Amino acid sequence: MLSRSRSHGLGEAAVERALCTLDAARAETLRLVGGLGDPELDAFVDPEFSPIGWHLGHIAYTEALWALERGIGDPILSVPFERAFSQGGRPKPDRVRLPPRAELLDYMRHVREQVRAALPALARRSEPRRPAGEQTAVDDVAFLAWFLSSHERQHRETIAVVRALALHRAAAGAEGGALAGLGPPARRAQWRAWARAWVEQLGSARAACDEPGPVAVPGGAVRIGTNARLAYDNERPAGTRSLDPFALDARPVTCARWARFIADGGYERRELWTGPGRRWLSRAEVAAPLGWLPPPAAGSAPLRARLDGVAPLDPDEPVCGVNAHEADAFARSCGARLPTEAEWEQAARIAGEPAAPPNLDLTAAGPTAARVRGDAPADLLGNVWEWTASTFEPHPGFVAYPYEGYSSPYFGGTHRVMRGGSFATSPAIARPTFRNWYPPSMRQLFVGLRCASDPR
Repeated sequence: MLSRSRSHGLGEAAVERALCTLDAARAETLRLVGGLGDPELDAFVDPEFSPIGWHLGHIAYTEALWALERGIGDPILSVPFERAFSQGGRPKPDRVRLPPRAELLDYMRHVREQVRAALPALARRSEPRRPAGEQTAVDDVAFLAWFLSSHERQHRETIAVVRALALHRAAAGAEGGALAGLGPPARRAQWRAWARAWVEQLGSARAACDEPGPVAVPGGAVRIGTNARLAYDNERPAGTRSLDPFALDARPVTCARWARFIADGGYERRELWTGPGRRWLSRAEVAAPLGWLPPPAAGSAPLRARLDGVAPLDPDEPVCGVNAHEADAFARSCGARLPTEAEWEQAARIAGEPAAPPNLDLTAAGPTAARVRGDAPADLLGNVWEWTASTFEPHPGFVAYPYEGYSSPYFGGTHRVMRGGSFATSPAIARPTFRNWYPPSMRQLFVGLRCASDPR
């Protein structure tokens, strides 16, 4: 048994580690929104995403709910804000009636001050006085800090998505005159012409032949998932799957390859699209990835709004702003398919640590040129998320934790799994076992793809 002084010292160390974890995530959030004012925080730019200001309030509310209300029984900073900032409060279109920026930041600051004061009591509860099976998230201060900081970091990426959507909308208004008044067939014809001219300017070898070939990935009995304590419930438990050998693209699908898909009529070739994909395409009437803007001149690269301004697409950067239906169609156009998430995870485990730091954590304002390494697929972590062929389902032996509603409501075949992380993902989130999920029609994300194929 630990002595009282030794136990007290461990509690102080746990508090210090928890605060460092929480404060690091908060600094990242504040850095991202530092230059934004009330108009940017209040803007409702897409029906699928709440305004940035709501995310700030939700981050603070969630911290107050778990650390204060559920941790020490103090609801004063959670219950009054439940309607405004909980996921189950107001519908997204009604989340525009927000407090001013200064009040939102004060709320975040006040919650953190109270959590800072409450952590010593929570750390004392973390001492192993009860069987592990009877402990809850708030009985484990290390898990609580990890959970809250991970939650904040995921919302930081969502804030970056909302900001990118706002910048794209502004740029499209300024740059999109070439498409004004055109119906869907004419828009697709115009994008075909632009894409064909760009591909020709790059050179057919550059766009089609110099792409590195796929990398062979061994099959067998492979480990999927994790038993790590600091992981989400849907990542656990670890298990074994039997996989056949397969091949995976050496890098994510690039903008040059997607331009070839457009030039070849990929958005009009019905045989490439699944039934749900065709139904989505007929409703959406799209002709290019979300975020692509008309090129300034024939033969030049299309433009894209990045977080630091409008810039030409790099032909070697991964395409993003495509949904799972588009990804499926592209893969079929290549005689390939999307990998399952088990295949993707196997490839990531084999690839190991990248030779160079991945494009994560908003160190860049958008995707950067996809790298290549000869022995394994590259860029599996960072740059862009990658669609898989798998729907979001529990691993065998799944147990919901720390609450029923994090993963369980999204099982059942309606959401498609994305893997890997984007340029806006925190390194604390980007790991081979992390599972992200969205409806297959979602393209407002920093998500692309890479293709898989079976041995011939």
